[in-house]
Amino acid sequence: RQLTLLMEGMWRLLQRRAAAEALQRANDELEDRVAERTAELARSNADLAKARDAAQAASLAKSTFLANMSHEIRTPLNAIIGMTDLVLKGRLSGQQREFLSTVRDSGEALLTVINDILDFSKIEAGKLVLDHAPFNLWESLGDTMKSFALRAHQQGLELACYIHPEVPHLLHGDYSRLRQV
Repeated sequence: RQLTLLMEGMWRLLQRRAAAEALQRANDELEDRVAERTAELARSNADLAKARDAAQAASLAKSTFLANMSHEIRTPLNAIIGMTDLVLKGRLSGQQREFLSTVRDSGEALLTVINDILDFSKIEAGKLVLDHAPFNLWESLGDTMKSFALRAHQQGLELACYIHPEVPHLLHGDYSRLRQV
């Protein structure tokens, strides 16, 4: 009987030792897998940081390029618009006046597009500042409609604007941004 008990004890000891060894192997394997996964995550994080830095650099380069190009384009365009206005103050035939008015209006439309592009880059950079000044909404809408009326007429369209009488004449805000809209 003692021999049986001794053998059972040894068997249990061997089983415990085998279980401890299997547990240690599983633990080592798990630690290896965790270390491998941690290294993969570190590589992924490094790749993401590089991609983020590259995207930020590209965005900054784009914003700088847009600001520089819009300035370089606006300068001669303002000269074209200004010179056209000067010529329009002189004696011209009706056709010449119409042609130059179209040149001026087209220049102003192009200037608006360029300003919109610059504003977009300012919005992306969080640097767009809105003006807070009083303006006459009705007059502003009338001016805006005039600028589009010529183009609409040239395309055989009639452009009309109705402002409900309850809409206030005077507002406080950014007229230029409203006109962009």
